[in-house]
Amino acid sequence: MNTSNCIKAARKKAGLTQQQLAKKAGLSIASIQGYEQDKYKPKIETLRRIASALDVGLENLMSEAELSLFESMAQLYLK
Repeated sequence: MNTSNCIKAARKKAGLTQQQLAKKAGLSIASIQGYEQDKYKPKIETLRRIASALDVGLENLMSEAELSLFESMAQLYLK
């Protein structure tokens, strides 16, 4: 599942509208719509804000490829 689908699925599971999520995350509704429609990708800090607003871990909003890349980068940083 890609990030846009993960955000949408997590939002629906939380029982929030796009407008409610936008308000909780401190973002515009247009941003949430754009992320869910895969028009553009959220920056990692934005993804953290969305994850926090949805009360889920950041990894729940990342695709397998993105998560793998993120973990690889973290390992390089920690070395």
